[in-house]
Amino acid sequence: MRRSAAPSRTSQSQDLSINSNLVKTAEYKSVSHCSSSPKMNITPTNFNLSHAMKCSRYFEAVYAKASTKKHKKWEGDGFVEVEGRIIKLINEDLKVIASASGHKLAFLNEIDIGSVVHIGSYEAELISLIEKPQLINLSSKSNDGTEALHAPGN
Repeated sequence: MRRSAAPSRTSQSQDLSINSNLVKTAEYKSVSHCSSSPKMNITPTNFNLSHAMKCSRYFEAVYAKASTKKHKKWEGDGFVEVEGRIIKLINEDLKVIASASGHKLAFLNEIDIGSVVHIGSYEAELISLIEKPQLINLSSKSNDGTEALHAPGN
C-alpha cells in the first residue's frame, strides 16, 4: 500500500526549487585560482578565464622516471612550472623535459612543498616554492660551475 507522502509521490516542483537554491548558493562562493592572488567571487558575469591561465607558480624539484619503488633514485634536479592547467618539468638547463595538461585545477591548486607530481613519464618531488627570477638565477649559477670544470686547457 502506497502512502501519499512516499518519496516516489513527492512533487517534482519541490525538487526543482531545492536544486535552484543549491545552484544560487554555489554561484556566490569565493574561489581562488591561484594561491598568490587575492580571492574573488566567481559568478557567470565576472568569471575571467584568462586570469586563471595567467597565474603560474614555480617549484624547485627533483625528478626521476615514474616507478613504484618505495625508495626512489632521483635522476636530477630541476624545476616545475604550474600555469593554469599545464604543468611542466624543466631541467637545470631550462629545457622542458616533460609536460602534462590532464590534471584537474583543484589538484593543481592544492600542490604544495613535499608533493609528488606525475608529469608525463616522470615524477617530481617538490622541494621549495620559488619565483621566476630565482629560477633563472639558479640555473645560471649551476651552468657557470659546470662550464668552469669542463673548460679546455685545464
